[in-house]
Amino acid sequence: MIGRSVGAIGSLVAALAFLSACQHDTQKSEVSGTSGNSNPDPHWVVQQKPRAKVALVYVHGVTGDMVGTWTASNGKTFYELVNENDATRGKADAFVFGFPSYLFKAGSFDIREAANRLHLQLKTQGVLDYPAIVFVAHSMGGLVVMRELLTNREILPKVPVVVFYATPMEGSLIAALGREFSPNSALAQMTPADGNALLQSLSDDWRSVPDGARPHVRCAYETTPVGPAMIVPWSSATRFCEGAPPAIEASHITIVKPDRPGADAILVLVSALNDYVLNKSLEAKLELDRWAYQPGLPDNAVHVMSATLIKIDESLARVNAGAAIAEIDASHWSTQEWLRFLNGLPRKQAPARLAELDKVLGLSASPNAYIRSAWLVLAAQNHYDPAIASMEEYLPRIGRGLLILPIYRALKTEGDWGLPIARRIYAKARANYHPTVAATLDKLLN
Repeated sequence: MIGRSVGAIGSLVAALAFLSACQHDTQKSEVSGTSGNSNPDPHWVVQQKPRAKVALVYVHGVTGDMVGTWTASNGKTFYELVNENDATRGKADAFVFGFPSYLFKAGSFDIREAANRLHLQLKTQGVLDYPAIVFVAHSMGGLVVMRELLTNREILPKVPVVVFYATPMEGSLIAALGREFSPNSALAQMTPADGNALLQSLSDDWRSVPDGARPHVRCAYETTPVGPAMIVPWSSATRFCEGAPPAIEASHITIVKPDRPGADAILVLVSALNDYVLNKSLEAKLELDRWAYQPGLPDNAVHVMSATLIKIDESLARVNAGAAIAEIDASHWSTQEWLRFLNGLPRKQAPARLAELDKVLGLSASPNAYIRSAWLVLAAQNHYDPAIASMEEYLPRIGRGLLILPIYRALKTEGDWGLPIARRIYAKARANYHPTVAATLDKLLN
């Protein structure tokens, strides 16, 4: 039994040594500029012209960095290969994020600190301006992304899906050993979840987000040990994942170092983008471009039909065909129904028809300010003298521009008949009006 324990500890120590060597190689690749960009700060690595509607945000894990984590032995980077894949070519911009993380050197960020820096970079680098943001995270980077989204939940509507590669959602045994040898505090935050309050809290908080508001989670897990040890086992890498997460024939280090556009690791992200972001058949069906950027309403706009207003239109049709006004039962009409009827009448009416409308429906004496306004506009348009007394009573008493300006405009349009009436009434009513309404009428009526 003791021999097995010693052997297990020896294997984990060997794995830590291997990780240290990998970190050294990663840092060398960044210094030598393998990706063609030696920028030490988070930065854009792919930008379409014009700018894409989707931003991919790459987040490395513990002891990783912005270049080496994502760079294969042939010099190709993960984000370059995504842009070369036929399904995603030219359809997404890419932003690579990083934070200090070392195995033996001091100064590493923990999960909270990395998440705070991530939010700062998202704000200042314009990532939050994109309609859709997809986080692509390796190892601890997935925990950083979860903390960022839980702390800043206003971002959630912009994030349809996150893609995690070998993220230790239930922690890792090697992290438990690593914290004994390394000053990197993030390792202590990734010990097995059963005794890890941080991972338990992260799990509870993530599940507290309603299903409709929480991003979809796509994952992939490693199948090859690093040295003698499996860094993040299947159970830990798939805890929050949807569907059946695919296995990637790679180690914890090489799972995000594919060497071609059709590699499985690339296809995991491509599939997620097609399912939740780049579904062109759905986009075409919804006519999203026309809704967002073109004038007018697209053909797929839903035109709501009101059964109540359809009945009003039927009454209008009968009246316009010559039916008596008395045949119309308006006793239970709402304001909207009255306005539909009055505004739907032909603008030119015979004096006898106006008198019939006024007598049967009591329009000149209506206590409803909206109904009276609509009626007086029609009366003014037809030089209906019996309604002048109603105008003289109504206009000085009502001050809302929405209700009185249409009447004044209708009177002015009628020239020698209507303009003198408008000016006479306005001279008496002006003192009752709000300055903005009075200024409008001063200009209208000279």
